[in-house]
Amino acid sequence: AIISVDSGEVLAEGKHVSPLRYTVQQSLFYDLPGSQLRHEASSAHFELLQRMDKVSIRLGNICYVNYGAQVSSKRPGAYVKADVVSEVPFGNSKRFFEGRDLDRYFVGWGGLHLDYRPDTMYGPRSEELFKSPKLVFRKISGPSDTLLVGFDDQGHYCDDGLVLAVHYASVKGGKLREEFEGFDLTRDPYALEYCLALSASKLMSFYYGFRFATGSLQGSYSHVYPQHVRNLPIYRVAFNESHRGDWSFKTEAQLSGTWKEVLARVSEEVSHNRSELVHDLLAYLARQMLSMHKEVRSHTANFWTDLEGVTTPTTFRQLRDKGKQAAGLAADPALAPFVSAASKSTRSLDEALAWDEAAFKGFVRALAGPVDRLSALLKVYERYAPGYRDLTERIARTDRLIDQIVYQLYGLTDDEIAIVEGRTA
Repeated sequence: AIISVDSGEVLAEGKHVSPLRYTVQQSLFYDLPGSQLRHEASSAHFELLQRMDKVSIRLGNICYVNYGAQVSSKRPGAYVKADVVSEVPFGNSKRFFEGRDLDRYFVGWGGLHLDYRPDTMYGPRSEELFKSPKLVFRKISGPSDTLLVGFDDQGHYCDDGLVLAVHYASVKGGKLREEFEGFDLTRDPYALEYCLALSASKLMSFYYGFRFATGSLQGSYSHVYPQHVRNLPIYRVAFNESHRGDWSFKTEAQLSGTWKEVLARVSEEVSHNRSELVHDLLAYLARQMLSMHKEVRSHTANFWTDLEGVTTPTTFRQLRDKGKQAAGLAADPALAPFVSAASKSTRSLDEALAWDEAAFKGFVRALAGPVDRLSALLKVYERYAPGYRDLTERIARTDRLIDQIVYQLYGLTDDEIAIVEGRTA
């Protein structure tokens, strides 16, 4: 059967324009959650998903995937999460992180500790799952059904608000299940950082958004389950050590933002079935992203320390702990160029280090009202803003480069890139 889809009346530049109408084979919707009919989905969307599937293996062929630990007691009422998670280490203490500590590419540590009790916890998993290098997906998607995924190689523990993926070799011989129906384990040496670059790309969020997201949570958010992560399409690499080479220009291209040479070579390597070179390049760029995000964390930590030294305890808590929704900040003309009035995300003062001084002062007023010694506070801003801007601009450039390489790798046309960019904007 063929379904006629009417996108509804569209508002463009303040004017109503004619709705888009097209036809889609009904069978194409069968693989979507609950066989949903999505008005925004055209045949081009489904053709792109199918081509991604055709050139890929699944993350579940490479990695063991499961939730983090269920840290409450398996005996009802014996203890709950609040009884075993603390800012002070005690018992069988392990460093512990939560969904709020996860940034794109990077997993921070917020100072929490878990008293890990594998014999009495409801779902302790296995220590190998936490101790091993791992990809970390937040169980709740980002806005517009985007995937939030980072990387942890510090052996941190977490709860079931996160979904973890580790190489099967890391859990081999332990207590964890090593076989899943429909997922044959590959022996090829896929780097976790390569999988990270693909998973964090706009294209993978597009895939998740159309293939798995249900929009079941408030706003434009969805759950991310282990079966979703297990089924993410990872471009199949033709590994051949004799083809591996040196990308001597990769650092310069990453920093300068002139990517024509890089993308031309990516296209050439893929067309000659030498995708292991692209595998190595994406893994390298993912490591660069991790390093830069770590620098940002260190930079902002120092900013907060110096800010504490020039403000009263009450003002400091207001500046550090409150945050403001972007839509509310946009009402201030000084802040409007830097935030979206349509966004529901909460912004924190350290992000204003990327903004101009007037916007920074406006954010301070929005958080704490009039403050004493504003000049001392602005000197802290002046000390840290240039370094913060440089780091965040390098991150943004590298992120865009990764997206462009991923588009080349999966063979997207300009029209298909426009579809993806529109969906994940």
